[in-house]
Amino acid sequence: MDTQSKATEILNLIESEFPGIRQDGHIDPFALLGALGLRPEEEQQLYSFSWAGQRKAERLATDPTSATLSPIPERSVDWEATRHLLIEGDNLQALKILYRGLHDQVKLIYLDPPYNTSSTFTYSDDFSVPEAEYLLKTGQVDNSGNLLSSKVDTAGSKHAGWLTLMLPRLILARQLLHEDGILFISIDDHEVHHLRLLLDGVFGPENRLATLIWNKNHSQQQGIFKEYHEYVLVYAKEAHGFKPFAASTDDDIIAGALKRISRANPASDFTFPAGVRCEAPDGTEFQGRWGKGETVELVSGRFRVMNGHTQDEMTLRAGWTQKEQMTRMFYGDGSPVFDTRGQEVLEFYFNRNGKLKCRKKRGVFTPKTVMEWGTQSQATDELRQLFDGEAVFDVPKPTSMLRDFVSWTCRNDGDVALDFFAGSGTLGQAIYEQNSQDGIQRRFILVQAPEEAKGLSQEVKAKFGISKIIDVTRERLIRAASRVQTPLQRGQDNPDLGFRMFRVSEGVLPGWLPPPADATGHDYVEAATLFAEATTSVPEEHARDALWEVILKGTSCDPTATIDLCAGTNGIYQVRQDGKFEGRLFVSVSPHLDSHEIESLSLTEHDTLVCFSGALTDTDAINLALNARLLFIERVPGAVSV
Repeated sequence: MDTQSKATEILNLIESEFPGIRQDGHIDPFALLGALGLRPEEEQQLYSFSWAGQRKAERLATDPTSATLSPIPERSVDWEATRHLLIEGDNLQALKILYRGLHDQVKLIYLDPPYNTSSTFTYSDDFSVPEAEYLLKTGQVDNSGNLLSSKVDTAGSKHAGWLTLMLPRLILARQLLHEDGILFISIDDHEVHHLRLLLDGVFGPENRLATLIWNKNHSQQQGIFKEYHEYVLVYAKEAHGFKPFAASTDDDIIAGALKRISRANPASDFTFPAGVRCEAPDGTEFQGRWGKGETVELVSGRFRVMNGHTQDEMTLRAGWTQKEQMTRMFYGDGSPVFDTRGQEVLEFYFNRNGKLKCRKKRGVFTPKTVMEWGTQSQATDELRQLFDGEAVFDVPKPTSMLRDFVSWTCRNDGDVALDFFAGSGTLGQAIYEQNSQDGIQRRFILVQAPEEAKGLSQEVKAKFGISKIIDVTRERLIRAASRVQTPLQRGQDNPDLGFRMFRVSEGVLPGWLPPPADATGHDYVEAATLFAEATTSVPEEHARDALWEVILKGTSCDPTATIDLCAGTNGIYQVRQDGKFEGRLFVSVSPHLDSHEIESLSLTEHDTLVCFSGALTDTDAINLALNARLLFIERVPGAVSV
């Protein structure tokens, strides 16, 4: 392959991951450098949407993270069986941690981000820190740990801060989406124009599917106009060849098979055999030409109706819309006939006015762009009912809206829906309810920052055990699950109504951090000695967290993997997740593994063991490498790898 062809192949590969690098039909070299994290601070650009802080935001998307997910089984529900996830912590770090196990696998992402209307969000993008430091950095607590009311800049620069918040998260969101995945994101008039430009840059304007309008039908009096709506921007990862949404019901639909005759849709003749069903009364006979807009003309034969069917072969002239399907239906070999949208055509028949109609099996659904999901107050009341009439969260989204998005996009068992601005957890409740209705076993992943639940009385906080918003999320999931009925459609006696809870935290296995430039040789030796000791030793109280850190950062598994202690061992776990790897996977963070433990695994060439290099003797390491796949845990700056 010549150099030019190779360069074109590489550019095509990069553009498939970062479609925003193409501006006005050409690849913008500065956008290309930015996607690769190499763009300089100062440059001249072609037409583009930019803001102060954009370079920082682009770097944040590609910077590695030293954070990990720590399991919290005691705060989870049905830990062993569930495949749903609830994650507490900064969503940018959570997305980076989830990337390895969920890249290209998420079918639906729904986001309800801060609307940036005043002081509606607080964030810091240095989250490889413990939660206490996170709260301090974001201004939610003072130096003594007391909660504060955090504010953001309300001047014009707040748009730049909001965009800097959103960009790296949207870049990672797109990378998590399946090739036919869709992003839905709620917003109002304050930032819809900026958000649309931002999404065009990340997804490419050609992948914009629609702008939905939620007609809330209610508004407090404000200014000159009452705002009765919000928006939901809809983007596909890859709109080219995107198929219409599958219908959620199996009912038939009736469609007209005629159009007004025009230059674009000229009249043509079609000969119908005798015996076509007709709804006109027995004895009816159509002659000449009939119909006002969509006219039909009898060219030859007779159009007589008896016993609900035509009696003669006849030729009609009209502006047919599905002539190819008509030919296959009346004169084909009897195989199924489908329209251009993939819906099965069941019958062509005439109505009582002699107009041709088409009966189809509903196969696709075309949503309207103006939607009725009730009012905001109704959505709030819905949540209040779950919490015994108490208002525990401001402006939640309607569950009916999220159920629609779920039913449109997630049509198969195991399909994943993600919300990393989870709030009160509406998506989780929608998944529970929709799974119950149609029997499809979808999965949800909810991520919520450790933000204070503001505006609640001490009585309400004490009653429901709420101090942070994620406490509301967790409690809502539990209460919503208790109201879900067991699905009957597919005979599933044990629907998944639990969730595994994790927390974004600083890794137990930190990377090598070299001493400062002015350090002495002794300092380097001491640092290297401490690092070497840490590499082969994990405190017992952190063993569980270290195990999950290795699984999430060193394998292709996600947090729904099953881990079981292997019998006869003192710290070797088998990790299972369908479709993730060939053979068996074993992981250990123990400082020492003896030969008997290793022999008990009966490893084969298809199996893999992940452990510290210092945990094995040289002999055991050589024998393992000859008979199985042996991978060692390594600590590198900002990450853990195998």
